Amino acid sequence: MKKKLVCLAAVLTLALSLAACGSSNNNSGSTTGADPYASLQKVQDNMKTLKDAAFSLNIKMQLPSSMGGSMTLSGNGKMIEPSSAKPELVMHTKASVVGQETKQTVYMKDGIVYISAAGIKQKTSDPAQASSVTNVQGMLNFTKDMVSGLKSSKDGDNTKYSFSIKPDKMSAFFEKSANGSTSALSAALGGIKFSKMDIVLTAGPDNMVKEVDLDAAMNIKAGSTSTSLSYTMAMVYTSINTGITIQFPDFSQYKEISATPNS
Repeated sequence: MKKKLVCLAAVLTLALSLAACGSSNNNSGSTTGADPYASLQKVQDNMKTLKDAAFSLNIKMQLPSSMGGSMTLSGNGKMIEPSSAKPELVMHTKASVVGQETKQTVYMKDGIVYISAAGIKQKTSDPAQASSVTNVQGMLNFTKDMVSGLKSSKDGDNTKYSFSIKPDKMSAFFEKSANGSTSALSAALGGIKFSKMDIVLTAGPDNMVKEVDLDAAMNIKAGSTSTSLSYTMAMVYTSINTGITIQFPDFSQYKEISATPNS
């Protein structure tokens, strides 16, 4: 169960970060004319104005046979001020593994991440773990040195951007986020090594993201064990900047994550 929680947390971490793919302006070099990166930069700059959003999410994950072989996950969520120091978020998901379904809910509030899954309520107040979820600017800051094979094309009024993020850049982010961590889950996230990260991003005529599709593969080292997995993910924005609110539950029953993920 704990191994699956780590894998799920790793994928959800990336999903939450993709949900707010803003960027800073530390580009390597200038971009002009028909350069697709210049166009992508406009989208990223516009996403920095994101105040709130609702989204849907679908994930297909391939796990080792010892962990069930495959997992599908679908759900929806809301976020408020995703690029602030303490964003707020709720995400409800349903996972299916070998025909068995479980429900998960992830919350973020006041810099703490809460996870409710299979009747287990856990939280992490570890700053390193929280930053791995909330540091969306650092996670997907699409500077030129990170991006390879960038292409853009028109799809009606929308623009599609297809590109790869260099695996070492993604691995470095998780490792940096886990530095100084006292949480076992954070340490596990710090053991992630990506081997593939392909992204297709669809933006509307207003240069705001409408959909993100991802195809990734990674290895997670937790303690003395190592787990390889691959997954595809589709995230669709259903509303942007409409003034949504989030109703949070009583978090008093959530226990700090402390046990080493070993099963």
